[in-house]
Amino acid sequence: MALHFVIGRSGSGKSAHLLNEIRQRLETQPEGPPMILLVPEQGTFQAEHALVTSERLSGMLRTQVLSFRRLAYRVMQETGGTALTPIGEEGKKMLLYKILQRRKSDLPCSPVRRSNSASSKN
Repeated sequence: MALHFVIGRSGSGKSAHLLNEIRQRLETQPEGPPMILLVPEQGTFQAEHALVTSERLSGMLRTQVLSFRRLAYRVMQETGGTALTPIGEEGKKMLLYKILQRRKSDLPCSPVRRSNSASSKN
């Protein structure tokens, strides 16, 4: 699997270059390996629309236009990460408490002495 970065200033033709290259590959190898076009969240519809409305293409099954968030979601789906239940705030506190209790002998802190307000008044 190859990874290609196309970097340049705004308006320099990056999108047009990528779309033309994808169109060319789809025409020459319609059943080749899958391709992913990674675009910013706001650019997914525009990139998909540009590919779908291409006159020379009859389909684009092997090409997917994904945003960074959608790519992360897809990776999590394929690796089983979406099956994990996220830990809430209380769960995090309980987990930290358990870790601190297990490792308290390794911590360089000395215990804080609290004065009892009732006994200090006498």
